[in-house]
Amino acid sequence: MRDFSLDNEQLKEDSLNSPVTTPISITDEEKYLVRITTYPTRLNTKDIWNYCVQNIPYFLLVISIAEAVFFIASDSNLRSLLRFEPRKRYQLWRYFTYMLVHEDFIHLLLNIVLQCIFAFFVEKKQGRIRVGTVYLAGGITGALGLHV
Repeated sequence: MRDFSLDNEQLKEDSLNSPVTTPISITDEEKYLVRITTYPTRLNTKDIWNYCVQNIPYFLLVISIAEAVFFIASDSNLRSLLRFEPRKRYQLWRYFTYMLVHEDFIHLLLNIVLQCIFAFFVEKKQGRIRVGTVYLAGGITGALGLHV
């Protein structure tokens, strides 16, 4: 029997054909239409490194680092300038910058830990652009909620 594939591509040695029978399967070639590619069972360091680098939640890690740096480097005057206050709603930067402002170390630590716990799963599944969009939209929506 010859190698047969749906896309007329020559099958490789590491590909297995899974038998698939249908009521109208007449020839042997019609019974083997599903290709299963086998992978090496032993992973090397390069494969593990590539997997980790591709799946690091970059967006939320950068946001978390920015929050920590801002918390360490800022004083109360700068925090009051960037914190959202409803009576100063015409200062548009406050809708974005208040996401970086934290009251104390516990508040900062809780936000960073929760971001890092959920970041891996969410960014891997949804992508950095979507997570960034939702994060910024949630921050702006939170500021608008304070405004009401």
